[in-house]
Amino acid sequence: MHTAPAPNKTMADEYDAIVKAEGKMLEGVTVKGHKKAKLQELEEEYVSGAFSGDANRTMDLTTGEDNLSAYRNILDYLQSRVAGLQIQQLPDGSGYSVTYRQQASISAMGDMAMTIYLNEVPSDADVLSTIPAQDVVLVKVFSSLAAAAGNGPGGVLAIYTKKGADFSAYPPAGEIISYKGYSVVKEFYSPDYSVDKNNKPDHRVTLYWNPSVLVADIDPKIPLVFYNNDRTKQFKIVVEGVTTEGRMLMIEKTISGKKAF
Repeated sequence: MHTAPAPNKTMADEYDAIVKAEGKMLEGVTVKGHKKAKLQELEEEYVSGAFSGDANRTMDLTTGEDNLSAYRNILDYLQSRVAGLQIQQLPDGSGYSVTYRQQASISAMGDMAMTIYLNEVPSDADVLSTIPAQDVVLVKVFSSLAAAAGNGPGGVLAIYTKKGADFSAYPPAGEIISYKGYSVVKEFYSPDYSVDKNNKPDHRVTLYWNPSVLVADIDPKIPLVFYNNDRTKQFKIVVEGVTTEGRMLMIEKTISGKKAF
């Protein structure tokens, strides 16, 4: 009957075999690592392709160092933070122009407009003027970029807005407007004087309004019942609708007295 050797004896025997064979034992191995900087993590999460290259300026707006809600939009914030960035409203008030005063953009035509990207999709200054600064996590400014048309001779401005998971850091709920759906439909007021014995003067301008009248027959007759006001002697009738073929129709007619429509 044979018994298995003890584990410690087996390891000792293997070590002796290595020594006899003039083998070498490796020294202890120490593995060192480092934690990624927040800016590096943002770049890996939001930036891709040619935009991941070195930029003239890279800004992390998630640090909390600035009160972003104090600025009207991201353009207003950047103008006070990026040297050489010029943001001006067009003389006719139709939009904005963004230029970047840098040696690479100087030409006989003067400063050229920057090429703008929003989440790496071509955009313009007018769109950026509608984006609150607190919605932006990352900004990159390039003197030129291979991904832009003509390499972006006027410079390239890349804006990255928060992803859904990042909106947990959005301002307090008091500053957020929530829309829960459409407004409640109000019923058109049409008094029934057979029930309501109101003696006040009736000065209504619109006497009857019905947004949902369905007509299924040919040459149908639909009774419209309403009470007149205290002064009208002629009635202006406007009928608008859509046929089953999708054609829009409109009928407008004025009648008086008991004349049928």
